[in-house]
Amino acid sequence: MTYWGSGNITGAFSLSDAEKPSDGSGVSLKEAMLQKSFGSGRYTPPFRTDIKAFLEIHIEQGQTLERSGKDIGVVTGIAGQRRYNITLFGECNHAGTTSMKWRKDPLAAGSRIIHELVLLAEKQPEELRLTCGKMTVEPNVPNVIPGRIQFSIDIRHQEETVLSAFHQKLVSLIERISHEKGVRPVIDEYMRIEPVPMDQTLTRAAVEAAVEQGASCEEIVSGAGHDAQMMGRTFPACMLFVPSRGGVSHSPLEFTSAHQLDIGVRTLANVLYKLAY
Repeated sequence: MTYWGSGNITGAFSLSDAEKPSDGSGVSLKEAMLQKSFGSGRYTPPFRTDIKAFLEIHIEQGQTLERSGKDIGVVTGIAGQRRYNITLFGECNHAGTTSMKWRKDPLAAGSRIIHELVLLAEKQPEELRLTCGKMTVEPNVPNVIPGRIQFSIDIRHQEETVLSAFHQKLVSLIERISHEKGVRPVIDEYMRIEPVPMDQTLTRAAVEAAVEQGASCEEIVSGAGHDAQMMGRTFPACMLFVPSRGGVSHSPLEFTSAHQLDIGVRTLANVLYKLAY
C-alpha cells in the first residue's frame, strides 16, 4: 500500500484498510501504527472535499534535468505502476551428477525470463521502465541446482494501454519459458496503480511562473510515484521538479544544490501567487 496520507485525504483509504497489509514479520500496518500511538484516540477525520488545487515540489529522482541543463521540470503526468512477485518451482538436485538435459532449473529459467523481458521493454513506446530488483534462491548453495526462486518485477509507463498490453506479454513470456524449462510459475501481481495526468491549467501556470522567474524549464513525465498521483485523481494537481545530481534519491548521496532549490521554491511561490490572485 502506498500514499497512505493522501489516500486518506481523498477518501481512497480509511483506517480499516490498514488491517491487511503487513511486513515480512507479519505485523500489519494498523498494528504498527497502534504500537506508535497513531490511529488511536480522537482525531480530525482526514477526508477532504474543500481542496481547490494540490501542488507538490520534489527532486526529480532522475537525470533528465541534469542532462538538459534545465532549472525546472513541469510534470505533465505520473506513470502508472505494476509490481509482481514471480515464483518458479523446479527440481533441487546435485550440480555434478545431474545432466543438463534432465534439469528443471528455476534459476536458469528466471535468468532467461528477465533477459527477454528487458529486451522486450526496450522496444516499447516511449521507453517502458522494467526493473527486477530482488531475488531469492533456495537453497542458495554453490553445488546444488536450485529448487525454487522468487524475483520481483516492476513495470512503469504513463499510458495504461501500454501497461495492460505489456502485462499480457509478460504473463505469456513467463509461462512459455517456464514450460520449456520444465518449471512451474506462480505470478503474483500485488500492486496496480494507474497513471494520472496533471491538470493542464495548472501545468500552464507553472510554465509561465518559471519563465517569469527567469528559470529554464521543460515538461517531463514522472516515473516515480508521488502524492500528486493520488490527489490528482480527485483534485486538480501540479508537480514541479528540481534537478537531482546523478538521479540518486533515498540515499545519503542524494543532492540538489541550494541554488537549484531556491529556483524551485521561487517558482512554486510564483505559481501559488498566480492561483491566489
